[in-house]
Amino acid sequence: MTRREPSDVAVLFDLLHGNLTMADLTAMPTIHQGQYANLKADTGTMRLWLSRMTAEDGETQPVQIEALIGGRWVDVTERYAGMLR
Repeated sequence: MTRREPSDVAVLFDLLHGNLTMADLTAMPTIHQGQYANLKADTGTMRLWLSRMTAEDGETQPVQIEALIGGRWVDVTERYAGMLR
């Protein structure tokens, strides 16, 4: 499942620098479908997930960012909150 494509790195760079909108993320191809979210970018050390749930479902954080730290995936979304336009 791990993909290391330049486009994935660019997506995370753009997200972290405030250059992406929710519409941009929604339009991106899905790499993998998780139980509740679609994997949109995977650099091998960072992943970006977009939730398929809505506000009506109780979703409050539609984007989740994970980082590979100490050999396991850790949710680091809070660190980058507010980066999405």
